[in-house]
Amino acid sequence: MAFFTSAIGTLQTLVIALALACGALSICWRATAQITPEPMGRVHKEASTKTLIIMR
Repeated sequence: MAFFTSAIGTLQTLVIALALACGALSICWRATAQITPEPMGRVHKEASTKTLIIMR
């Protein structure tokens, strides 16, 4: 019975560690998304200087 109690305790610790790791990754992805600039809005459109911008 002591083995099962120990195994359950270990599994609980692993589940909590996994949940915390996923939460940390989620926070990092959100921070990266806020820091990363939006792509240019005038791609494949006529720019204000009347030149054509083509991204390849």
